[in-house]
Amino acid sequence: MVLQSCSTASVCPSLGALALIAALYHSLNHAFMKSLLFLGTGAVLHSTGERNLGRLGGLNPSHAVGRLG
Repeated sequence: MVLQSCSTASVCPSLGALALIAALYHSLNHAFMKSLLFLGTGAVLHSTGERNLGRLGGLNPSHAVGRLG
């Protein structure tokens, strides 16, 4: 195998480059998903005007796609 001969990134620079690309891709994906989460939370806050999760209740019956049953 190729990975057995490459024990560190200094010996095999392509492995280090791959790790850097993976870390950058993970950071970009994390930032994108977190921004979507906050946008969705802001949309619920704006449409309901309620910040207390206990008082929000369940899903609206008109949202039949999102609920089970």
